[in-house]
Amino acid sequence: MDVFPLRRGIGWRTGGESLVQFSRAEGPVTIEWRGERFPLESGTYVAKDRAAELRWRGHSLLGVEHLFSALSGLGIREGVVIAIEGDELPLLDGGARSFCEAFLELGFELAGSSMPTHEIVREGELSVAESHYRFEPSATVRVEVALEGLPPCVSPTASWDGSPRSFFERIAPARTFALERELDALIANGMRPHVEPQSVIIVGTDRLFGAGVVSADEPARHKLLDWIGDATTFGGPPRGKVRALRPGHARNIEAMRRALAEGWIVPSTSTPRNQ
Repeated sequence: MDVFPLRRGIGWRTGGESLVQFSRAEGPVTIEWRGERFPLESGTYVAKDRAAELRWRGHSLLGVEHLFSALSGLGIREGVVIAIEGDELPLLDGGARSFCEAFLELGFELAGSSMPTHEIVREGELSVAESHYRFEPSATVRVEVALEGLPPCVSPTASWDGSPRSFFERIAPARTFALERELDALIANGMRPHVEPQSVIIVGTDRLFGAGVVSADEPARHKLLDWIGDATTFGGPPRGKVRALRPGHARNIEAMRRALAEGWIVPSTSTPRNQ
């Protein structure tokens, strides 16, 4: 029997309801939106300070970063069509776990790991605004992030070993977060207060607020989730070690572009995929 997982919810920024349906199909990851189908790589991924969007034929699909993170975290580069209704992807659980579960329902697996499309061949460091990035060659994938300027209730570091299982169990459940002192400004700038409480955690001056279990490193793990999603536009995280200090969506993209331009990152010779 064919399986067509469906995810429905509210977008944080627009407040509109949207739905996402997944199906298997040969060929590269394909987006179906506004009555058209196009390969994911044909769209333009635009990273902003707090979110990302996919642009296609003059239209912008908002809030794609968690979906992209699920694709990169599981190593999925082909074999799926993602049909979207609405102008913004739903926030759902606030992370990437719900999207990952949809891919697993389609038959994608957590076992093993996919071969990255790129690899780091030379050491290099660079700064983009207040963010700092270091790239090092390695036989495996490892991404580390470190945050600064957050209250002491937040554990500031998180890492990922490139494993789809580790991504699904540790990184994908990490929810988006906001600082308590910034809430009024965020709402004034378009962030909507109507999302489900279990989808967001709030960082207070001395504790984290959120539904269920909230871990001290959840903000750092979510920043790691974001970095993995941003890397999708470059074929996913490269083989090697990446260390990101104070990462952000737009800065992540610029750092990867510069690393590629410097020749620190090059295409890999073979790229088996999670199918």
